[in-house]
Amino acid sequence: MTLAFIDQNGNQISQLEPFGTYNSFWTLFSDEHPIPAGTEFIQMILMGTRYAGDDNDSYFDDLFLRIWQDPSCFGMLGDMNNDSIINILDVILLVNIILGSDNDPSMGDMNSDESIDILDVILLVNIILEG
Repeated sequence: MTLAFIDQNGNQISQLEPFGTYNSFWTLFSDEHPIPAGTEFIQMILMGTRYAGDDNDSYFDDLFLRIWQDPSCFGMLGDMNNDSIINILDVILLVNIILGSDNDPSMGDMNSDESIDILDVILLVNIILEG
């Protein structure tokens, strides 16, 4: 398995060295890598090698990729008032941005679609509910 980091034009910025195991039993992998600047997409590449016979010698199960935000980054996604808590107050601030009563819409585009609308509110509410 490896990860490829892709920019907004579909060009590969970088790729991690492949990692895996020759174990004959399920093995949990956990690793951390910084995401290169300019990354818009991450491609998870699964690979395997058949050494003999007709059967696949590579298995993946319960695969996931977690993106962690370093505290030194610009702030938590959805933390509209920068209090390090994502809650209903942030939803109210986002709604105020949409209604035009807040003069700083710079943090309102939660889904990076260059529009501040109800989709951003839904994303923020989902962040709160999942937290």
